[in-house]
Amino acid sequence: MAKNTDDIFNASWKPSPDIASRKVANEIVLLNVKTSDYYSMNPTAVFVWELICKNTPLSEIIKTLAAEFGADAAKVRKDVVELVKTLESQKIISRSV
Repeated sequence: MAKNTDDIFNASWKPSPDIASRKVANEIVLLNVKTSDYYSMNPTAVFVWELICKNTPLSEIIKTLAAEFGADAAKVRKDVVELVKTLESQKIISRSV
């Protein structure tokens, strides 16, 4: 069954247990300990990652990010949804139940 659009904005995510993270300067480096794949995040993605780690719902991540950077909420929404979908497809995060 497909989830409706609002479900994604009310959902929270959590890091996969296979992901180790380390903050290095203004980036975060992620390592999948099972596959040895690694990823780096820019400062904006770091901001989102830290909120994901706090189990913050997507709607709150978008509001917080738009306020923090004085950015257009619609643009932030599009970018954050794209980032979350990418992280989920790479099995870096999963929805909290």
